[in-house]
Formats: sequence, structure tokens, C-alpha cells
Amino acid sequence: DYKYGAAAKGHTWSTWSTEHAATCSESEVLVRTCTVCGATDHKMGVGPTGHTWGPWTAMSDTKMTHSCTQCGFSEIADIVAGIPFIKTQPVGGSVFSGTTVLMVVEATASGLGDLTYQWMYCETPGGTAMPAPGNSTDTSYGTGTPGYYFVRVTQTAGNASNFVDSNLAYVHVHVLSAWTVDKAAGTVSRECTDANCGLTESYTIEQFCATYPSEAKALGLTGFPAWYKNNTALFWGIVAGAALLIAAIVLLVILMSRNKKLREMQGGGAPAPAAPKPTAKHAKK
Repeated sequence: DYKYGAAAKGHTWSTWSTEHAATCSESEVLVRTCTVCGATDHKMGVGPTGHTWGPWTAMSDTKMTHSCTQCGFSEIADIVAGIPFIKTQPVGGSVFSGTTVLMVVEATASGLGDLTYQWMYCETPGGTAMPAPGNSTDTSYGTGTPGYYFVRVTQTAGNASNFVDSNLAYVHVHVLSAWTVDKAAGTVSRECTDANCGLTESYTIEQFCATYPSEAKALGLTGFPAWYKNNTALFWGIVAGAALLIAAIVLLVILMSRNKKLREMQGGGAPAPAAPKPTAKHAKK
């Protein structure tokens, strides 16, 4: 015959500890043990950590793959090119005929693929775009042709590609008027014929003769002293001053001659004859 005595004491559990750590695809398993009877108890801990994927690499023109850096599991997918990002937009500018504006773009790839560049040209914003002439497949492009430019950045991976277009960059080439000579100011200047530009190029006559000798000759500005080229007003001032000085000297001479005649007239006419010199006979007496 049996009967129940004291009730069960219940387990005396240890603290939870990790039995199996979480992996990319499996949750953590926790365990605790009864310190009296050795029974065990389990529960789930943190969930799967997820894969840490490495970069995509092309397997062929149509397939790409990447692998987990933690467990080595790999995936294969249809190849997809990343979308490039333009960090630095090209900037246009204004130049004189015969010189160039250098435009530069900076872009980075995202995801799979390599970058290529094609500079494009159009005469008006929104007009028909065409590849810019010359070497136009680099990260920089120089031109002296007026118009609107942008660069198409393409990222290609196998048979797949994506592209983005940069902002428009305007190149303005100055069309200059004929040279104008201002002799009073001692300058030679010309300006851009575009009313919206406002550019003026100006030189002293001396600077102009040194910078544009053939144009200076055509304008008849050669053969003059350098100081005349620098300041025509000063030249004519010196000439006027010299003329006044000469006139003053002539007037002074006229006045001195007139005063001499007046003194002679006030003294009674012709001057008295000079006394005779003593002779040798007079000297003996």
C-alpha cells in the first residue's frame, strides 16, 4: 500500500546559457539545467542574424552571384547593372574665340558594373542632343564651340546597363566688336556684341601696342612715344605748357626792349660823346 508523502520540491534551475548560437538562417537555442536532478529545459533565443552578402560578381553576360561572408551560402541571379551617381556636375563658362572651356564630371558606380562617359551637345536647352565632337568619352571635355553640353554616365554589367545624365553646362563664346580708340583717355577697348554679356576688354594705348601689334599698326597707333600712348592728355598738357612758356619769354623780350627805348628818350636823345683819351703830350705836362 502506498500513499503520497511530501509534495514534489520542483526543479532548481541554473541560469539560461547558449546551447547553439544564432546563425545566418537559424535562431539561437538556450538551455538550463536542474541542479538537483539534472533535467534540462530549452527555449529559443535571438532570431537568425541574416546573411552578410559580399559584392555581386558577374558569372556571364546574363548571370551574377554573391556569397555570404559568414556562412558561405551563395545566390545566383539574372545580371543587373547598378545605377551610377554623379558627385560633381560639369560647369560651363565664357571664353574668347580661339580658347576653350574645360568641363569636368565626377561619378561613382553603385553595385555591379563599370562606368563609361559620353559628352553630348545641343544648340538649345531641350534640343536634339548629339555626341560632342572630338575626344568626348572621358571624365573631362574641352570646347570652344558655344552651346549646351551634358555628359551621359553609363554603368554596364554584362548585357545590362543603366545611365544618368548630368546637368546642362552652357558655353558662351564672346563675339567682340571692332576696337575703339579714345585718344583723350589714352585707351583702346572693345566689347562683346551679346547684349546680355556686358564684357568689355580695355587697354592703355601702350599695353594695346605691346599686346596687339598688328591691330595697333592698322589703327595707326605705332611710332608714338611710349609716354604719349600712356596718357595723351598729359602730352597735350606739356605741349600747351611749353607754348605758354615760349610766349612769356617773347613778351618779356619785347617789354625789355621797349623799356630801353623809353629810358633813352627820357635822357635827351642820343647819348653824349665819350671824353677824349689823354695824349702823350698832355701826360708830360
